[in-house]
Amino acid sequence: MRPIRFLRLRRAYKRVFAGNDGALVLGDLCEQGNLNAQVHMPGDPQETAFRDGQRRMALRILGFLNMSEADAQKLARQATIHEEESFDGE
Repeated sequence: MRPIRFLRLRRAYKRVFAGNDGALVLGDLCEQGNLNAQVHMPGDPQETAFRDGQRRMALRILGFLNMSEADAQKLARQATIHEEESFDGE
């Protein structure tokens, strides 16, 4: 990937995932991407490949955001707390 395209994409990813909504979605993507779960499914190579693909996509997003898995999980927990507080206030 050309450096200019990479920088433009990185800025776009950061804008998309900024704020509480972005953090909430990022947390969901990390959860659905099996970042805290086993990817290998014994006896089921197709499910293993599918889960590995989900994980790779989540890791790609975190890479563009220059964020570790732990950072993403912390951000997602904070966004979930904020969302619950906002929902309770409605």
